[in-house]
Amino acid sequence: MPSDPTTAILLRFTEPETAVLPSDIAEGLNDLTGDSGSTPALGLATVGEALLGLGRVFDTDYGLVGDEATSDQTRLLRDVTIEVLAEYDLASASVGDEHVLIARGKSGSAAERTLWGLKLVKINSTTVRLQMFWEETGGGFATVDGRMFQPPSSGYLYLAASRRWISSTSCEVQYIVNDEALELATSIGGDLTEGDGGSVTVGCKGDGSGNYEDFFLGTIDSLRVTEGVRSNEELIAEYRRIAEYLPQGYESVRALAPPAVYSQDPDSVIQRELMVEGDGLGQVRSKIAELGTDGLPDRAWSLLSRWETITGLQPKWGDSYAVRRARIISFLSTVHGYSETSVKLALEEVLDLDSDDIEILNYTNLYEDDFTTAHEDWLQEMAGAGTISISSDQLKLEVATATDAQWEYRNSVFVRQSIDGDMLDDDPSQYAEATVKIVSRTLAQSVMAGLIAYNGVTRDLLIYGHYNDAGTYKLGYRLYSGHSWGAFVAIDDPAPALPTWIRFRFEGNDDWNLNDSQTSADEVVSPTLVGAGLESPTWLGVGLISFIASPTGASEMIFDDWRAWMPNGLRVFNWYAYRDQALSGTPDMPGARFVVEKLKPAETHASAVEVTGLLCNDTESLCDDGPLGA
Repeated sequence: MPSDPTTAILLRFTEPETAVLPSDIAEGLNDLTGDSGSTPALGLATVGEALLGLGRVFDTDYGLVGDEATSDQTRLLRDVTIEVLAEYDLASASVGDEHVLIARGKSGSAAERTLWGLKLVKINSTTVRLQMFWEETGGGFATVDGRMFQPPSSGYLYLAASRRWISSTSCEVQYIVNDEALELATSIGGDLTEGDGGSVTVGCKGDGSGNYEDFFLGTIDSLRVTEGVRSNEELIAEYRRIAEYLPQGYESVRALAPPAVYSQDPDSVIQRELMVEGDGLGQVRSKIAELGTDGLPDRAWSLLSRWETITGLQPKWGDSYAVRRARIISFLSTVHGYSETSVKLALEEVLDLDSDDIEILNYTNLYEDDFTTAHEDWLQEMAGAGTISISSDQLKLEVATATDAQWEYRNSVFVRQSIDGDMLDDDPSQYAEATVKIVSRTLAQSVMAGLIAYNGVTRDLLIYGHYNDAGTYKLGYRLYSGHSWGAFVAIDDPAPALPTWIRFRFEGNDDWNLNDSQTSADEVVSPTLVGAGLESPTWLGVGLISFIASPTGASEMIFDDWRAWMPNGLRVFNWYAYRDQALSGTPDMPGARFVVEKLKPAETHASAVEVTGLLCNDTESLCDDGPLGA
């Protein structure tokens, strides 16, 4: 299992005078000092006021260097996290200059190979780049992307970077600035060895020839280097502890002190004592905030190992936080009282099958179909006067020249899907939505194709899609109600170029949210909320409809990537133990269904099946066991 991140270097810089050499609390380094033998001579960074007390002030020719005290404690070849609390003198920096916060190894030899480092690069008067750097085996710096941000003109920054080693040709770097996680960066530079016995520089880096360069401009309050990857949530929580909860604790304690008696000078003894007491209160507030924000397994970091112990899900070496969290969430998502593993084991005998060969079919309220070979069973074809076909992983609806495809005569061509939901609900269709990609179109005049929705009680129909209006394709909608069509309402005139995605969602009453995108099914571009007139649809689908009896010319619309979301559906409460009939053995299917009935939670519908279709008078089908996935 992966070990929790451990501190390799911890520098608080609490020394009261410059001459007192900074000590590493983690004892990975000997006391840090300057270097009089370098060119220029590396002077000791001086002591100055900092955010949490004292810090070290860095400038040109000022830095710190320390040798490794504990063998290999700072020789971190794979996962490493660097955290720095610093004030950066952006105004004094020159555009293009690099300013190193910390580096392991002074370069120039195998022992001094730069294994990890963190720097700021000034891009312009308002923007800097935060960037990790390191050398690979044999020398030569790896190509590592940084991330740009705009620092404040004054004040302290919490900067962090975590390198996650994946392979000798792959690393990931996550940057944090204050409470913001910047875009994940990647690097192919994973060939990390050597660096046995190298030094650590703070506020500068070695140039490979015994001298120093890239001096930091500003004050470093504190610095921590960790062996391992710290999660984004933990790093952001550390920033909030420093920037929010510690000051809040101090202000709370200070507010209780009588102002007429105690000095209000922040440097006075009493205020410093109150600050220490406030820090204690701030620590408690920070931990309470962690429990509220990061206590559950989807964001847990300090409690993640506890969750793994409780669930018995021990991680593997190299597992990321995301993998570990997903494993726990998957386990906890299992309905209480049973698990897929236990269900399979219980069915081994009656299904005459090893548990590994039993498949448990589960579902969500999301329906997707990419029309790879045929449409899904829950989509029903209504060809009317046209034809429906699937070719090249796409769905085609078409009618021939002068063919009557009017809705009133049930000649329209459509594919539909029933809306799943509890009929006892006020409106099970609330927030049901459908999305489809329009690949190509050839529509005769007065023909329309796109998404359709239908109310089986009122017999009203809504179509939203592309319409040929006197030779111009338009995007809009039209309502069929009371046995007649209303006027076409254009939203985009002309219609967007193809391919395009269209989506509608029923918001309740007769309101519909209409949206189209030329980028993806998930993008929302200027959604249009309309009172389209259709209430409580019972099914959704795609269709091709003509508004005249004999359109001039043939019509076709090609669709792809159908997706429907039915949040009030009952599909999630259905599951099935499936036994492939092609496997050998003599199963007892009635006995298996009895076992499932005893095992299943009361709120679910479940059965044991050998086929996934609905075949009446077939004892192996689901005809008497509830619809598969419906």
